[in-house]
Amino acid sequence: MSIARSAIAALTLGASLSGVAGAAGWEVGGAVGGAFGEDAGIARLTVGQRLPAWQPTDAWPALAPRWEAGVDGWTPLNGTGGHTTAAVTVRAALAAPLTDDGRCYVEAGTGLMLIEDRTVVGDLDWGSALQFDSHLGVGLRLGAARQWTVAAEVHHASNGSLSEINPGMDFALLALRYGL
Repeated sequence: MSIARSAIAALTLGASLSGVAGAAGWEVGGAVGGAFGEDAGIARLTVGQRLPAWQPTDAWPALAPRWEAGVDGWTPLNGTGGHTTAAVTVRAALAAPLTDDGRCYVEAGTGLMLIEDRTVVGDLDWGSALQFDSHLGVGLRLGAARQWTVAAEVHHASNGSLSEINPGMDFALLALRYGL
C-alpha cells in the first residue's frame, strides 16, 4: 500500500464516520516523534472529530471523547537499516480535565494501525500488518476558542499476539491539532 493510498484511505474513513455521535467539531493535526530503544522516526497527519462531552454522574468530571484517522510515515534513523514505510491509523480517545476550565487534560485511547511493511528498523519484524495502538497523553488547549491543542503522548503498538512474532514498540509523539 503506497503512502498516497494510505492517506486516501484514512481521509475516506474519516468522511464516512462523520455522523458518529453528532458533530461537535472537526480537527486536523500532525505529530512527530520517535520510538524508545529503536532508531525510528515517526510523522503523523490526522483528521478527527471532538464529540460532545459526556458526564456519567455529577461526581465525575465531564469526559471529552474524540476519534481520529491518520496516516503515518515511519523511517529508520542514524543509518540503522530498514526503510521508510506507511501506516494508516484509526483511534478513539477519552480525555478528562486536569483544570477547572478544561484547558489542561489527561487522555487515554486505543485504536488500530495497519502498516504497509512489517520491517521498519533494521531487521525488526512486527509479525503482522495489523497492530493495536494504545496511548496515554497530556494536553493543553490554547486560543480564545480553545481551537489549538498541543499534546504529548506515549504509545504502545503491538499485534496482540495475532502472530508468533510480537515485539511491540513504544514511541512518543508531540502533537499539534487545530479545531475547524
